[in-house]
Amino acid sequence: MRRPLCFVFLFFAAGIAAEYIFRPAWPVYAAGGAAAAALLCFAVYRRRMDGVVLGQPARLLPLLLAAAIIGGGHCGNELDRRDPLEGMAGRMVEVSGTVLAAQQSGYCKLTLRAENGGAGSPFCGQKILVTAYGGAADPKLLVGAEVTVRGEMSLPQAARNPGCFDYRAYLATLKIRVILSCDDNDIMVIQMGRTLEGRFLNRLAVLKHTLIERVQEVSGEATAAMLAGMLFGDKSGLDEDVYEAFQKNGTAHILSVSGIHVAIVYAFIMKLLGGRKGPAAALLSAAGLFAYAALAQFAPSVIRASLMILTHIVAMLLRKRYDLLTGACAAAGGMLAFNPLQLFNMGFQLSFLAIFSMAFAIPFLDRYVAPLKSEKVKMGRGKQELSLDSLREGGAREIARKLLRGAVPLVVIQAGMAPYTAYAFNYFSAVAFFINIPVIAIAGLLIPIGVALMPLMWLDSTLFGLASSAVESLAWAMSAMNEVGYGLPWGHMVTVSPPETWLFLYYAAFFTLSSESFRIFWQRREWKRISAVALAMLCGLFAVWCAPGSGWDKSSLVFVDVGQGDCLHIRTPGGRNILIDSGGSANRAVGEKTLMPYLLKNGVGKLDLVLITHLHTDHFQGAVELSWHMGIDRLAVYEGNQLLEGDILAKTALEKGNMLYVYAGERVILDEGVHADILFPPRRGQREYERIVLADEDENKSSLLMKLDYRGVSVLMTGDLGFDGEDALLAAYNGNEGALRSSILKVGHHGSRYSTGSRFLEAVSPELAVFQVGKNTFGHPHPSVIEKIEQSGARIYRNDTSGAIMFSIDENGACKAKTMVEDG
Repeated sequence: MRRPLCFVFLFFAAGIAAEYIFRPAWPVYAAGGAAAAALLCFAVYRRRMDGVVLGQPARLLPLLLAAAIIGGGHCGNELDRRDPLEGMAGRMVEVSGTVLAAQQSGYCKLTLRAENGGAGSPFCGQKILVTAYGGAADPKLLVGAEVTVRGEMSLPQAARNPGCFDYRAYLATLKIRVILSCDDNDIMVIQMGRTLEGRFLNRLAVLKHTLIERVQEVSGEATAAMLAGMLFGDKSGLDEDVYEAFQKNGTAHILSVSGIHVAIVYAFIMKLLGGRKGPAAALLSAAGLFAYAALAQFAPSVIRASLMILTHIVAMLLRKRYDLLTGACAAAGGMLAFNPLQLFNMGFQLSFLAIFSMAFAIPFLDRYVAPLKSEKVKMGRGKQELSLDSLREGGAREIARKLLRGAVPLVVIQAGMAPYTAYAFNYFSAVAFFINIPVIAIAGLLIPIGVALMPLMWLDSTLFGLASSAVESLAWAMSAMNEVGYGLPWGHMVTVSPPETWLFLYYAAFFTLSSESFRIFWQRREWKRISAVALAMLCGLFAVWCAPGSGWDKSSLVFVDVGQGDCLHIRTPGGRNILIDSGGSANRAVGEKTLMPYLLKNGVGKLDLVLITHLHTDHFQGAVELSWHMGIDRLAVYEGNQLLEGDILAKTALEKGNMLYVYAGERVILDEGVHADILFPPRRGQREYERIVLADEDENKSSLLMKLDYRGVSVLMTGDLGFDGEDALLAAYNGNEGALRSSILKVGHHGSRYSTGSRFLEAVSPELAVFQVGKNTFGHPHPSVIEKIEQSGARIYRNDTSGAIMFSIDENGACKAKTMVEDG
């Protein structure tokens, strides 16, 4: 077996993944152990019966199984580890420690290593994320300093909606479990650079921030922001639209320090050293890489690339052959040994996915590039001289060969990363296969010039100005290229997250078919080994298919957490997707940043119907934003809003044929066994519509109230219904109060004190009540409303405390509830 270290790493990582997904994973280890034991017994039997020598793969089986168990145990220990500071959440705490990193982005973010209390103290050695508000703190003066901070301790925000970003899990991959929030004046500097580490970090921070400030003075904010992203991975100064263009073009890796950046820096260092390869040159190279990694705050991709380059340097000094795949596995294994949760860090995954794609596919593709190699022509006495045309042809072939060989790694990386990018970020970039070639070529010039700017800003201001102007021109060219790519109609597309089984099949096929071993098996027609590989792939696919899901993909109703707003997602038995209201905010693009990721992560690429109770921002704005990124077949509003059709169509990407106007008494059939009855308001005349809609006399007179029936489970959707609207509704259904009776009540107006009167609550008689509410200054939900509902005997669910709320309803009408924060 070639590259045994790679197999050991694979099983080690698989053990970590199994523990994280199946937790506890002992049944998986037991099944793997039983399979390994069976294979060993079979191998031993063959050896005794047929005289077959026990092969290396069979001998390695116990070691591989041990690596998986060790990986799982390591992950389990990390998951079970509780930061003592987590128990202090919600309390005012004073912490002393060393600032390891700082960033300014509207507010100051510090990574603090707590040290007060001495050894044995719950604070000692723990990493804390400090968020300091006020804008007065200077990051470059704080890095490396010993500080005392007083503020409120809290836990990081967990995912609020299924499949969406989990900030708490992300910080755990960085060994950070708590956040300390304070004002700038709550940070007191005790001493600057007392330790060697503190002085080193502070000098680097001053160097980094001084460089960006000087470039900003000479070339402007846009150039300085791009240089900060490319050199140090600091994207805080980048314009949001610029970064989105890079992201959708598949070139955002240029703005987050990656292995490409480290390779360019290493090549630049080697150029400065004149290509020397002795111990002194190796030491200087290692020192330069360490300093650059520190400037980039030791991002996973930087650590990976630095470790691999250092391995290459050691192999060169020892005159040993360097293997890219083995080096990558060694680097990944070392990082996971330090922190197994890094396996679930997006930066770690993308970085190693890129390098593994190259390690597997490039040798395979070289077979197709090889025929383009220029022919060597011997010239001597008695031989015909080459014509000028043949020399030109040979030169063109050589140029084509070099261009193709340079493009192959970039194409391979895109092919390897495109499915995972679609899964994680919900877009596919076709232009990435082409635009990365010139973008990386420009980066190959811009990054060395950026590194050279550091000494130049002290040595020669004239040269610094010229170099900074060159950076400005290159940054402009890169931005312009991205703008062109971003504007192409076929350049990128929004996509739903592909299922994990599809993702596994793609990567299993990609790495297997491009591997050296499989090519050898195929050429030798070793069908038994090929069958064994196929069986292993099927076993892996079965394990992925059996992985316990969250259950949210089976949900019937989801009250999506959109903050201070309403949104109910209905998934019908026939696969249709409907929204009742869509959230929205004047301060944040809720539809684009919250609702769309939730839908795409959960397999929804198109909405069949969106029912809007009324056109207030916190109910309608989300649909406006969604319409520009996702298909909406029909948009249903109260009939009176037909007078505002022009405004609605102007705000959205919809056409007149997409509009549906409803009123009380109508039933909207959503699917078999699922319908919505419009209860209020009634149909009115044109003059009345003009008075209540155009004059905006009373929102309750134009706000839809509907009763959803899903396999016998009823949900009363009340919008912003207040006391007046409730009284009007009770009067309209006087003597037929059963029409209002519902299993679930979406509490009116986010739990305002002016909603949910006693008579109305008695008429509805809900078993469950849902508050769709977020952080607000209105006092929602009001304590009196909560008390009233509790006294009625209904169970309360709240988006602000529980995140998204799911109800799964089976064919018999049995309803099961699940909340994101408590159960998800």
